Amino acid sequence: MIDTTILFVPWQKSLGSADSSMSKFAFNLGMDDEGRVRLKNPQMARSPEGMEYEYKNNAWIKSGRSRGKTIYEVWYSGSMSVMLLGLTGSSQIYVRGHCLVGSPTVFSKSTGNPHGHLKFNEVADRLIDTGLRVDFSGKIKCYNCHSAEGIVPFAQLFADYLYDKGYKQCTYYGYEGALESLPDTDGHKYSTAGGRASKYRTQIIPKGLKKS
Repeated sequence: MIDTTILFVPWQKSLGSADSSMSKFAFNLGMDDEGRVRLKNPQMARSPEGMEYEYKNNAWIKSGRSRGKTIYEVWYSGSMSVMLLGLTGSSQIYVRGHCLVGSPTVFSKSTGNPHGHLKFNEVADRLIDTGLRVDFSGKIKCYNCHSAEGIVPFAQLFADYLYDKGYKQCTYYGYEGALESLPDTDGHKYSTAGGRASKYRTQIIPKGLKKS
């Protein structure tokens, strides 16, 4: 695959209860003053962990493909994905999940569910288990709010861990600010740090690389 974008969700895609959960999630959607889709009640219980990304990924994929991009989603399942196994050096992976400044975890907004939180090493291991080749030389972007912020941010912990596991050819990134998960009308995503999210994307240098 050439120039492929993968949206990686580090949770298992729920079946069975997903329909009713997604109905509640869809009911919670509304439009803001600028015509963008937003949640009416961010505190409303939504779905099993990770399932909020079903809708968000679909919107992202639809927007990307309308602009000629090759883009897919991959969910953690405990088995290999041919989508990850086939990635080339020109490809990029976006890791999904919410994050806070200086947090070692990403989480899914599943009210009252502690299993919605995943530590940096769990996310990395799930990416490996899903088929990330050790010789992958593309970009891995921790597309999580504030993933590049804090004394030791999530993206740094994540990059350090994967580098020590042998993933030394890829490039790692984190972000500043709270990120928009749904694309705007121009197809781009934005950060509350002030402008397009890409403007607040920071390359993360693994500490192992710094020492070498």
